Amino acid sequence: MSRQPSGSAPAEAGPAPGGSRHKPSARTSTVTPVEPPLEVASAQDLAWDDEADVLVVGWGAAGACAALEARAAGASVLVLDRFGRVPVMRWCAALAVAGLGLFVFAPVPWLAYVALAIWGLGASLGFPVGMSAAADDPV
Repeated sequence: MSRQPSGSAPAEAGPAPGGSRHKPSARTSTVTPVEPPLEVASAQDLAWDDEADVLVVGWGAAGACAALEARAAGASVLVLDRFGRVPVMRWCAALAVAGLGLFVFAPVPWLAYVALAIWGLGASLGFPVGMSAAADDPV
């Protein structure tokens, strides 16, 4: 949001290169309701009737970026992931703690660098999953 000095009118956008005027796009919310994971015993038991403009398989770093960008562009997005949030948060916490412990007690420098990568991997992957889980409506 740009600030205008008080008493001045907003400036009009001049013609863009090529002669067309820039029209600001309507802002699309990136917040979508997250439903609990669907668990079935067999794929034949599942009747699928959901529709989406974009289907993202996997909520890793690339999947998260793709889903957020597609949603910001106005597309309806459906994300499929193999794991639920609780196991992912547990693995991320375990990686972060193991990496931190190994980093603190590493006897040689190269092992400290490996531990730093493990620690960073657990912390960086756990943060977006944790934020996503925290944004869920508990009701």
